[in-house]
Amino acid sequence: MAVSDLLKKTARTVVTASADISVQEAIGLMEKEKVGVLIVLHDDRPVGLFSIHDCFQLILDNKPELFGGIALSEAMTSRLITARPGEEADTIRDMMLRADIRYLPVIDDGRLSGVVHIQDLMQEQIQILEDELRRLRDYIDDLHEAARD
Repeated sequence: MAVSDLLKKTARTVVTASADISVQEAIGLMEKEKVGVLIVLHDDRPVGLFSIHDCFQLILDNKPELFGGIALSEAMTSRLITARPGEEADTIRDMMLRADIRYLPVIDDGRLSGVVHIQDLMQEQIQILEDELRRLRDYIDDLHEAARD
């Protein structure tokens, strides 16, 4: 399955924010939109992401400043790993697991087209395995029935 198909299937809300807003504003936006990640944009292009993990990292770093005084560009994850819509979900899932990331922006021609969550990929894999298991059970049942005839 291509990432573009997965994006259509999951239809997750993608919330973006300017790199110029404060961490306090970013956290407020995440809470308002009920999302765990913001894709950070500069000139309408993705330049990073800011997740709940980044909030925790700020606390762990013992930064005494109020979040309102910290620019999102200082707190975001700037090592932006992305996917293209045509990439296969299996490839993306394996890459996300190796990189230990939960969110993956999907970029089409330099523009953000969605965000894949590792949970989406894992649920898709579970569905594929359940379908395969169901087919195997049906096959075994057919064999047993044919043996009775």
